[in-house]
Parts: sequence; C-alpha cells; structure tokens
Amino acid sequence: MYRRFAAAAAALDADVVLAVNRPGDDEKPLLVRRGADGFITAIGSEVANDGADDVYATAGFYMVRASVLREAAAARREQLTALRLFLARLLACGLRIAAVPVAQSIDVDHPEDVAAAERFLAEVRS
Repeated sequence: MYRRFAAAAAALDADVVLAVNRPGDDEKPLLVRRGADGFITAIGSEVANDGADDVYATAGFYMVRASVLREAAAARREQLTALRLFLARLLACGLRIAAVPVAQSIDVDHPEDVAAAERFLAEVRS
C-alpha cells in the first residue's frame, strides 16, 4: 500500500501529500475535504463527518517536501501542539496539500485496537 501511495504522491505537484480513506471508527479522526483535483480544500475542525463523497480521514502516513520544514519554526513560535494544527496552518498559509486515497487503515489508540489491526493485516495478507 505504501509503495502505491508513494508513487502517486511523487507524481503530484504538492508540498504535502496525505494518505486518506473513508472515515471509520477512529475516535478522533483528522478529517479533510478533497477537491475534484485531489487537493485538500479544508482540514480539521472545518470539516464535518457528514458522509459527503469529498470527506476523508487521514490514514496516518504522509509525504512532505523539505521546503515545508521552513514552516516548523513558525509553528513552534505559535506553540502548535499537534500535527493536525500544523497541517491546518500549512493549508491556511497557501501550501498545496494533496490527498491520495488508500485502502483501509486502522488507528491504534487503545489495546483493543490491536486485535482489529491484527484482523486487518491477516485479511490483506491472505
């Protein structure tokens, strides 16, 4: 899955590329709105999980151009405490953030999530 994502991401003219899939049972998903061109138009608290076709959740892996690191110092000054806040800041600053849909992913926040992840891995390996 990551190889396909990386190949798709490398072909895009984007500062950041997020792997995304349909919102699942993650307790605190980072939602994005993906335009028809594949670029994100809204991220985080601006996006409602309303079942719309253009709403996705991040899948937990990304590709980032080195130029984005310039924004890290400003984010530290602003005391941004989460990646979701940093990504929202990048979008607000006009950086191009694309979204590449990938197969299901499992967010492991709790011990019981490990069993779900193991079931998922067993399915994709078979």
